[in-house]
Amino acid sequence: MTNRSHDVVQRDRGKSSARVVWWWILGAVLGLCAAAVLRVAAANAGTFPDPTLSDADVHPPVYIVHTPPEILGVNESADLEFTVACDLGALPGEDCPVDLTLWAAWGAGPFRQIPLEVVDHDTLQVWAASLPASDLSGAPLRYYVEAAHPMLAEPVRRPVVGWIEPAVVDSFTPVDLEMARSVQPDIVVDAPWGAGPRAFGLNDGSEQATIGPAALDVADDGAIAVLDSVNHRLVAIGVDGSSRSFPVETGNVADVEVDESGFAVLDLVGVGASDSSVRIPQLMQFDPDGKLRSQAQVFALQPRALLSSERVLDASASSAIRVIGSQDEPMDRLAQRASSEPSPLRVQVISNDRVRLVDSGNGVAFEMTASRDQLGAVPEFARWDGGYVVIFEQTGTFRSVWIGADGAVISDLMIPNRSYSVFLPQARTSVTSNGDVYILDSTREGVQVERLAAPERIGK
Repeated sequence: MTNRSHDVVQRDRGKSSARVVWWWILGAVLGLCAAAVLRVAAANAGTFPDPTLSDADVHPPVYIVHTPPEILGVNESADLEFTVACDLGALPGEDCPVDLTLWAAWGAGPFRQIPLEVVDHDTLQVWAASLPASDLSGAPLRYYVEAAHPMLAEPVRRPVVGWIEPAVVDSFTPVDLEMARSVQPDIVVDAPWGAGPRAFGLNDGSEQATIGPAALDVADDGAIAVLDSVNHRLVAIGVDGSSRSFPVETGNVADVEVDESGFAVLDLVGVGASDSSVRIPQLMQFDPDGKLRSQAQVFALQPRALLSSERVLDASASSAIRVIGSQDEPMDRLAQRASSEPSPLRVQVISNDRVRLVDSGNGVAFEMTASRDQLGAVPEFARWDGGYVVIFEQTGTFRSVWIGADGAVISDLMIPNRSYSVFLPQARTSVTSNGDVYILDSTREGVQVERLAAPERIGK
């Protein structure tokens, strides 16, 4: 998947991509389910331990549900909403008596408490506030929130350290899309379902979703990695078409990265975690031969995707966290927290026909609109040598748009999206630095890896 992000990533090999967090609900559900059954002893005692030692950044006793705004205009407002849910394993009781406190600052100014309005949406209690995206000097908003519970000695904080900082933009370059051109992609991998060396596992039990491969990534030289979680392995396909595999144990929600140094696998469920008392997501690094090189737990509230072989996107704060150091050493909880920084590329879906895209590292901001059709979700926003690539996913179609740094549309193509098996949206696409787009798809017969060649090969 190239570099990933719910925002974006910048890869050491020159790629970068942004993964949208439109699956934040899945993260919330997984986190709550895991927390309800898997709880550290200190939390079971009904007290919140020292936050430097706790799992509050993985399984908090109070889960603060919040979708941060990714991109705001300098004169706009951030409409913030928060809801909470208590982990009944740590905080038993029918109610969740929580007091929320919002703290906000602009630029380097001091944080101050912001009043929250409590509103009821049906049976759901929501805390809300509307804050300016910037102050009179143009300094951008940053904020965090705390949840106090009578059974906790310390409040739960989101994020655990630091703050949430939307990308605040002075102006946007408009990008107007017409009708995409329908094409058929190149099929670079076509494999049946099965357990053989040139097949991929399928779990199509009647009592669960149809599960196939979990993730795809493609290196700049065209080498392909597919995480075949059903068969508990990673399949590596060389540029010459040769195929090999090695064992990797993950859940069905995972991500993969491949480059010249080897492979990285992010297990978002934590199936392979060494500590069975608490399932904490983990990042594993393998050398080109499939030998385990490094392994580290990921201390993030909503880990979403790999941004590189060492960094993970935490969607709860739109931040990138370094998990493994430069010498392949696992980074502990405090080191991971200290490494957190905002993702440079971000995506904000405004409506079905309007999307904002920001590359803060290069001072680029686009507002993309479609006058004739809907755009859909954005599983990837990536840099390439000629500018940027945006991939839209809808039921039945994928749409890939290549634009220059000035916002000029270079190419706009649409291909079928069959999706026989269930995919994590941001885990099934990859963009190489030369602009080639790869998509993992599936049919009743098996798995396909499809490619859309970059515009310099296919013209407009």
